Amino acid sequence: MPGGAARALLTALVALGTASAQYDEDMGDYGGFDPYSMMDAMGGMGGYDGYGGGYGGYGGGYGDFGEYGYGGYGMGMGAGARELSTMEELEDFLDEDDLQAAVVAYLPPAPEEEEEEDDDDDDEDDRYPSDPPGLQELKEAASSPELRGWVRFGYATAAEVLEGVKYKGVAVLVHKPKKLLSPKHEKPRARYPGTSLKAESLVKFIRDKATPLVGELSYSTDAMYKAHGKPLATLFTAVDHDKNPKGYTYYANRVRKVAEKHSPGVLFAIADKEEASAWLEDYGLELPGKSDAGVGIRSGDYYYKMEETFSSENFDAFVSKFIAGELKGKYKAPAAPPSYDDDDGSSFDGPWVVEELTDDNFHEVVSEDRDVMVEFFAPWCGHCKALKPAYNELATLFEDVPTVGVAAMDATAHEVPEGFDVAGYPTLVLVPAKGGAPIPYEGPRDADSMAKFIHDNAAISFEMPGPAGGEEL
Repeated sequence: MPGGAARALLTALVALGTASAQYDEDMGDYGGFDPYSMMDAMGGMGGYDGYGGGYGGYGGGYGDFGEYGYGGYGMGMGAGARELSTMEELEDFLDEDDLQAAVVAYLPPAPEEEEEEDDDDDDEDDRYPSDPPGLQELKEAASSPELRGWVRFGYATAAEVLEGVKYKGVAVLVHKPKKLLSPKHEKPRARYPGTSLKAESLVKFIRDKATPLVGELSYSTDAMYKAHGKPLATLFTAVDHDKNPKGYTYYANRVRKVAEKHSPGVLFAIADKEEASAWLEDYGLELPGKSDAGVGIRSGDYYYKMEETFSSENFDAFVSKFIAGELKGKYKAPAAPPSYDDDDGSSFDGPWVVEELTDDNFHEVVSEDRDVMVEFFAPWCGHCKALKPAYNELATLFEDVPTVGVAAMDATAHEVPEGFDVAGYPTLVLVPAKGGAPIPYEGPRDADSMAKFIHDNAAISFEMPGPAGGEEL
């Protein structure tokens, strides 16, 4: 644990963050009737937090590969922003996934430039229209690693939509995940302060305003919570929004009670203990029982475990002791992202032949010349480690088939290209040759089953090589 000076600094920073909440004033009315949130009918949302300036460090992303991203696969992780041309499309977009945040930019069309006289009789239909002001900045924000996977992006330039929402000029609205939202404790949406968009400040504003008072910690939101740079208090329990919504509500209400007192200096989240099982050991938590629940705080590279049984009173006392610097944390040194073929305890025979994908070589390896099976993995993921022997066996099987490749990308160390929906690990996708749309693989994770899937879905026909397991496919 850090020394006394560090604890004092931590206490001061948390107190400062909590006190600063009172300055998050409403911006007032949005300039018209908004048909999408009756909870918001009383007026202004959001607040001005100085997001007009630049924050740096977010980069530009990958750009566009066709209308819907790579291979025309559609919206996915890092797939940019979807155009919403009608009011119905806008409503469907906002209701599409109530566990994800949604960002909608209302962008008036770019002003038409006066055409200079030209002796050539060019057909005006041959000219490409300019992007509306702010669209490129929105797409750049959508490619940010800390927003991908849990924030959906849309934009509207059509007159029907702009007239329907009655916004004049550029307007960007951030909608929190509906299922995680508590109208009693927080505002469901916020409007970006200003009409001149900057990608860096957009990212920070979206991150801050889309994060619920009590969110969900998952592999999709982990980068976001780390980017906040604040301590994160998490309740680990069984989460099933479909089969047991009351169970989630029970815990969420109790966590919100504590979050109201200590936010925003400390962030709060709930995590499904099965999905987040790889993180439990960081805190020293063991939750084998179906109804077991545990609490931990992550602050930088330090992890703090609550020893007491979960209750809102015990949770409150635990967070208060953390803020006061009275807890001893467990230090975990950050590990360098390992290569996929690093020795991590998994075992397999023979040399490692899976092709390793990076930011630099992805579109060289995953090309139109061959069908490529791609795994998006995380080094700490237990299921990924379990898959490695079979996946290497699969790669070995196709070593002598020039039209088939088997590759893997560490999705925590590299940018997932546009058009790939990576919501968990491992994610397996076959990218057909000739620019075909990626095909998710959700079958058995043995070499023979994956080989048959490649053979049946490949764009380039090939003769099946010898069986991986010694039997005919």
